[in-house]
Amino acid sequence: MTNIQKTFSELVRRHLKYLTDEYGFSVKERLYGSEPFSDGIIEFWSSATVVVVQLDRFDLMISIGPSVESEVVRLGLPRVIEFLAQGTQTFRLNFPASPTSSEEIVESGLAQYAPVLRQHCDSVLRGDLSWWPDACKYAVKAMQDEYRSLTGLELPQEAYQSLTRYIQSKAQ
Repeated sequence: MTNIQKTFSELVRRHLKYLTDEYGFSVKERLYGSEPFSDGIIEFWSSATVVVVQLDRFDLMISIGPSVESEVVRLGLPRVIEFLAQGTQTFRLNFPASPTSSEEIVESGLAQYAPVLRQHCDSVLRGDLSWWPDACKYAVKAMQDEYRSLTGLELPQEAYQSLTRYIQSKAQ
């Protein structure tokens, strides 16, 4: 285990301790030593919900979704917040302008993500995923709009067809 992996693991467990203490999640950790571009994943599991914290080349990401579904229906925390606010609020990490270490970047990101996850996703953390298919519909439309805005082209269906299948299966 590298220093950043050890620090990542310790920081995630400290900042998201409320997931185990208050919501009853269990922890599954995968730290990678041999893969040069991925540092690790720490997953918090309940019977209904999974929260995944990933560090990949010093990019910190949190995704959330139903624990009984494929990982393709997990959405990034910023997208979930955007959905819940119906597009009136976005969330972006603000990192230190001149970080002195990779640990400082991870600490800063987790310090921002942890309270936002707790504040905005309480119902999902408690197992209420009744609105998840609607969040997935929103995510597909947002991806299509963003791609079109950036490229002037339509997003290839392969990019979102798994989400579309999931949405259709829940509509029946």
